[in-house]
Order: sequence, then C-alpha cells, then structure tokens
Amino acid sequence: MRIGSTRKTILRTAMTIAVVVGAVLAIFLSRTAGISYPRERLAFETDSAIWRGVFHVHTAASDGRGTIADVVAAARASGASWVVVADHNRVSEPRARIVDGVLLVFSPEVSAVDGHVTALGASRALTRPERRAKNALATIRSLGGTPVAAHPLGRRRPYVRLDDPLLGGMEIISADQEFRDALVSPFRLFPAALAFTVNQQHALMRLLRRPARTLARWDQLLAARPMPGFCSVDAHGLPSYTVMMSSLQMHAEVGHAPTADAAADAAALVNALAGGRSFCGIEAIAGAGGFRFVGIDDSGGAGTSRELRLERHPVLRVDLAYASLPRGARPTLFCNGVEARLTAGAAPRGWRYEYRPDRPGACRVEVSVDSDDGGAWPWILSNPIYIR
Repeated sequence: MRIGSTRKTILRTAMTIAVVVGAVLAIFLSRTAGISYPRERLAFETDSAIWRGVFHVHTAASDGRGTIADVVAAARASGASWVVVADHNRVSEPRARIVDGVLLVFSPEVSAVDGHVTALGASRALTRPERRAKNALATIRSLGGTPVAAHPLGRRRPYVRLDDPLLGGMEIISADQEFRDALVSPFRLFPAALAFTVNQQHALMRLLRRPARTLARWDQLLAARPMPGFCSVDAHGLPSYTVMMSSLQMHAEVGHAPTADAAADAAALVNALAGGRSFCGIEAIAGAGGFRFVGIDDSGGAGTSRELRLERHPVLRVDLAYASLPRGARPTLFCNGVEARLTAGAAPRGWRYEYRPDRPGACRVEVSVDSDDGGAWPWILSNPIYIR
C-alpha cells in the first residue's frame, strides 16, 4: 500500500510540475511573440552621403539558402541600400550590380590557410592553389581587394594572423561568432532557442552581447596601425535574410549621394569601408542614423579625415541627433583601449559630447542601451579617429 501511495504522490507531483512548466512556457512564448522590432522608432534626419547597408551575406551559390532575388527583397524590406555578397571562394557575378535600387558588391569569403577572410572589392575569387598559398592576402591585394578577417576570434576557423600587415580590416561583430559562443552557454542558448520558434528577431537579441573579447583585441591592433572594423551579419538564410539584415547594418560615410552607376558607386562604397569611414548599428534596437562621430581641429576640418594632428588642438565630437533616446543610452569613448571622459556640449539637436585628446592614439565610440534582462546591449560602434 505504501509503494502504491508513493507512486501516486510522485505522479501527482510530476503532473503539477508539468502543468506549471507548461503554463510558464505558454506565457513566455505568448509574450515573446508580441515583441516587435525595432524596439524604438526614433526620428532623425537622414544624410544621403551616408549609405546604410549590410556586410557579409551568403547565397545558394555557396552555402546560403536563398537567391540574389531573395537577398535584394530582404535588403529593401530592411532599408539597406547596399549588400556585400560574400559567397565562399567564388564570385557569382564579377561586377557590381544595382537590382531594384540595391547595390550588390560581390566579394568572396576566402578559405585561406590562416582562416577565413573576405576579399572586399576583389575582381575575382582566388583559385584553390592561391587560397592555400601563404601569400593569399597579397593575391587579394593584387586583385584590387581589401582582406577583412571574418569571425576573427570565432570558435570555428578563427583568423590566426591578425597582426599581418596586409590585413585590411576585421569583423568586430560577427553574427556567426556570437552564435557559436552561445552554443557553449546553455543559459544564453536555451531561451533563444525557445524564442526562435515564435520570434526570430527576438531570439537574436537574446544572444546579443557586447563582443568584449573581440573589441579588446581590436584595441590592441589599433595601437600599432589603422585597422577598420566591420560588422557582419554572416547571413545564410536561417534566420531569414530579412531578420538578419534588419538586425545589424553598417553606415558607410561615402561623402556623396549614390549616382546609380553601379561601378562608380561600388568603388566609392568599398573605398569608404576599407578606409574605416563607417559605423555599425544594431538596427533592431533603433535606427543608428542620428549618430555622428567627428574630429575638428584648428584647421576647421571635420568628419572627412580620420586623422588629426595633436599640435592642432583636436576636439572629438559625438552627436546623438535624436529627439529622444532608447532607455539608458550612453556613449563611451575609448582612446588606446581606455575609457576617456566625455563632457556634455551644446547641440543644435539632441545630445552632444566632446573630448580633447592630450596624447596620440586611436579613439572610438560605443553607444550602449539598457537590455531587457537588466544588462546592456551594444547599439552603435564607430570606427576610430586617429590622433597623431
């Protein structure tokens, strides 16, 4: 009798737990399904000289799920005006194209000996012997490309020679790297996996963290030489292209409006990206287009040059030109990897912060906001301004 009674007690307890877990799960999924993105719709003035787009997308030409038409449709839906298509070891289209108003730049992701590297602007893909050679970066350069290290500190195929002088940039945020980091952390992965069933974009945001390890390595490299930073969706079609492109974008400071000439616009875009004239925005939080990071000095120049001379008394200026900001929005300036003190300044609109460097170095900006779990999300990451 006691054994039967114990079994009944265990069964009732298990059923109660199952009901409670089911109810909690139903509430979690119901609330998750109702979360919309971007989290905040902020008003700001757009600048036609700054082109918003997406870096590092794969199609069915390599290991992606979609066609060029799918990529273009997703770009239009997300407001991106350009896409760098980075199919593995091939260029499906040797020349840039404009399709339905979206500029497509075909730049292969090369499987080199030292890791994966996107050959930004290269005229063709590398052959197998060229990829396996130690001088793969030199070959990319000879093809008019800029080698950009993909998922440089990733758990799978990290780029092992970030100090190579021929390397022209590195991904400072990589969706691929973030996902693989989450795989070893069940407390990050499990809630995101549940959210993915009802809200793909929210699932991505559950995984989002400040890429502290990568940013610290970037600061080390910046101490030695310029190293443009890139933000990579590394999109393959799952999650959908639209979700990925609506989550993370780059703003290229080209300096003029698009001309509708595919070759000329591609050259201008590649030049801006390779020159570090860009910033990244987590657009799922809010549009990053109201952000500006410029340097001015006694010569009166602002924004166009990424280098300023210390003897000309430079001032670094961070503008958040919005009528309102996301909860907890705060800019942080890092010079030589160390946080520098920003002071509030007068702004024609929104918020302005300034810093007067007193030593040479590389200075960059991060803007963070409060996240849903009580922590912080990265919202905007700039490329550096160099003080010489």
